[in-house]
Amino acid sequence: MNVIGIGLVTILLSIFLLLKIPKMETKLIPKDELSQNGFSIIIPARNEEATIGKLLSSIMSEAVQPLEVIVVNDHSTDRTKQIAHEYGAKVVDNPPLPLGWLGKSWACWNGVKHAKGNILLFMDADTWFTEAGFLRAVHFFQEQKKSILSIHPYHQMKQGYEKLSAIFHLVVFIASGVTTPFGKKRGGFGQCLICEKEAYFAIGGHESIKGEIVENLALIQHASSKGISAHSYSGKAVISMRMYQDGIGSVWKGWGKSFASGSTRTSFPGLMMIILWISSLFSFLTNRSSLEQPYVFAIIYLILVLLFYRSLKDIGNFTLLDASFFPVHLLFFFLVFVYSFIRTFVLRNTSWKGRSITISKQKDG
Repeated sequence: MNVIGIGLVTILLSIFLLLKIPKMETKLIPKDELSQNGFSIIIPARNEEATIGKLLSSIMSEAVQPLEVIVVNDHSTDRTKQIAHEYGAKVVDNPPLPLGWLGKSWACWNGVKHAKGNILLFMDADTWFTEAGFLRAVHFFQEQKKSILSIHPYHQMKQGYEKLSAIFHLVVFIASGVTTPFGKKRGGFGQCLICEKEAYFAIGGHESIKGEIVENLALIQHASSKGISAHSYSGKAVISMRMYQDGIGSVWKGWGKSFASGSTRTSFPGLMMIILWISSLFSFLTNRSSLEQPYVFAIIYLILVLLFYRSLKDIGNFTLLDASFFPVHLLFFFLVFVYSFIRTFVLRNTSWKGRSITISKQKDG
């Protein structure tokens, strides 16, 4: 296929798979109109001294306060526990990790055991609310009347290497099933999740997916299998995050620890569409006929840049210049995925934050 043919296929696939990035309605309402159901914020934290203060500070600055903030100290060796106490959070020391459990799910599960609220809000320690973000999130959850709300925080990046997360974010959104016109919701986002406590225990909570590396996908899918409604959205203007700020190695390890495992949690049609899309991008960029039709190649390339930017700007502070370097992001994605695949399915071992994770054959899918 020549550059025109493969280029048109790539454009059509990009439009279809990234038709829309669903965003939360961010209108403000008077705080006295909110339901009086208590919200318990649960934060699993392992060596998060560099980030957890910003999250706790953002919560304290809210006009509407949650019933409680629970920080589950997951055997941190830094000042995580001390900082949580300084901000007045309830600190729970996570018990030793039992056989068959993975760290984050175990921390969340133990946090829920101490929660008094009727609504549970799980947040990663590297996230934070934007101004009035908690009020917006609470209102949106109550207005939507969904049992589970999964939110992808808006990715705030400061260094160029952090932008290498671009393709990963797009694939995560596509795999969730929320971006295509006909796709069913198949997954969710792990950094922020709001759910009714009753629904949480009805599906068995994190205990039901205790051995899953990509716990967010597993929990949403498990809930859907039990008939519990779940919706996923971008958290732009509500919740932000900064991931992997410790150099390019942290970006590599962070995405590499779970991305291949996540592919086994994606529906077969969805996985095939993602593979076809990635393959078409590579085919377009390496097509020999582009040398014979450079102007056609340039036009199609520009269209793809605009399509990438259209989606990325609602996921993080990606610029048009960042989108124009999508071949670099694509190559990085491919290399990390190969690394993740080898660690997951060949070596059957990965690691994160000082923990070695052995991957069971039963989790292959």
